[in-house]
Amino acid sequence: MDEAARICREAQFPLVFGLSSATTEAQRELVEIAEILGGNLDNPSSYCHGPGVMARQQVGLATCTLGESWPGSPG
Repeated sequence: MDEAARICREAQFPLVFGLSSATTEAQRELVEIAEILGGNLDNPSSYCHGPGVMARQQVGLATCTLGESWPGSPG
């Protein structure tokens, strides 16, 4: 714990990352730690879910197959 505390104190710009599976209580504590350290907070959506959401917003989302959408197709 002492070594972890030292590393956090000496970090120039600490990053608290993850939290997607953490409880609300754990997230609250880590947000407070990030604030105390003057660090940054991030979660996996910045590289995992985020780009997909942005693509759907910019391009749209297919909601049927080509066969279903083709004019004159059965069904």
